[in-house]
Amino acid sequence: MGTNSALAFSTLKEVANKLLPVSTLDDLSTDFTKAQTILASTILFILSAILKYG
Repeated sequence: MGTNSALAFSTLKEVANKLLPVSTLDDLSTDFTKAQTILASTILFILSAILKYG
């Protein structure tokens, strides 16, 4: 999963509880977790680059 897909899954997670059945949310839970991991590592990478290079 790329950063763009991770952002899309993260956005979907915010509204999915109102839109999707519980069974679908369960099916997507792995993708939601993976998306959060990717976005967290991307944010850490960006912050470390800012601190290193100003």
